[in-house]
Amino acid sequence: MTRAETIKALIDADHTFRFDDNFGDWFETILRDGFKGYRHMTDSELAQEYAERAACGFIVVADPIE
Repeated sequence: MTRAETIKALIDADHTFRFDDNFGDWFETILRDGFKGYRHMTDSELAQEYAERAACGFIVVADPIE
């Protein structure tokens, strides 16, 4: 999976997550603590975010970032 594909998968998951019951907590955290943006994350940070979301079932697992 390329960097661009990983970012797209995370954004797609974000769109799905906003309809989840936990969205309010997640959104509050973003507003309070900020969000650096996927383009500004290192490959390692993207891979970690992807892995955490996949483990929680928010992303259907594909190949990890290359």
